[in-house]
Amino acid sequence: MKMLLMASFTFREALHKRVVNGVLILTVAFLLLYSLGIWLAVRELEGVLQILARQYVMLGMNAVSMIGALLAVFLSVGTISSEVEAGTLHAIVPKPLSRRDVLWGKWLGYAAMLSAYVLLLALATCGVVALFSGVWMWQALPASLLLVVQALVLLSLSVFGTTFLPTVANGVAVFGLYSVAMMSGFVEQLGSMLRNETMVNIGIFVSLLVPSDAMGKLSASVLQQGASYIERAGPFIVLSEPSIWMVVYAAGYIVALLLAAQVVFNRKDL
Repeated sequence: MKMLLMASFTFREALHKRVVNGVLILTVAFLLLYSLGIWLAVRELEGVLQILARQYVMLGMNAVSMIGALLAVFLSVGTISSEVEAGTLHAIVPKPLSRRDVLWGKWLGYAAMLSAYVLLLALATCGVVALFSGVWMWQALPASLLLVVQALVLLSLSVFGTTFLPTVANGVAVFGLYSVAMMSGFVEQLGSMLRNETMVNIGIFVSLLVPSDAMGKLSASVLQQGASYIERAGPFIVLSEPSIWMVVYAAGYIVALLLAAQVVFNRKDL
């Protein structure tokens, strides 16, 4: 119960953060510009609408992936470290709340907000394409849920980092890991195209260390199911598709990070 109360408090507190307000404004701007772009594209390229609709969706979902990743990092980057520096945890730890209640409650609060945001934005993106093109991708929901998992992986990394790193250092570290994972994903795709096994193995190895980009690639691979040969010529097509078991791995990865964060936080001098 205490953990859920902390989660509820964290959720409400996050709603008033400037970064959330800024992201909401940018989200509206993104949807308006994306809608305008799709409307213009549909009007000019009506003859090949069925072929390009999948590419429109994958373009939008790629943007949602990056927006969700950035929100996950900057929303939680100072979850513990900033409150330790401000001394606000002294009043609630260990009574009336345990450190476990604080850590897991904060994660649950941020996870609830992040999951709702990413899921709604991803489905809205698919809805924009359906509105102007008349083509609804049946894979939209599972692909959107995979982007939610991607955001939760980065959220967990950020929460883990905030238990022992200063706020700015944690933000740099997690964003750096996200960038490395994204670059390794590109290397893996390029290696698959060139049939270079070493490049593919490098990408797989890094995806095991930070599975965020693997979730993004898996989401894209779900969207490309049933694509024709012509549709597979687009820039967002995944050549080296991650295994569906990566979802199970990512779930275990999240739990492991939170357990490690709890161990570090329990030993931290407040």
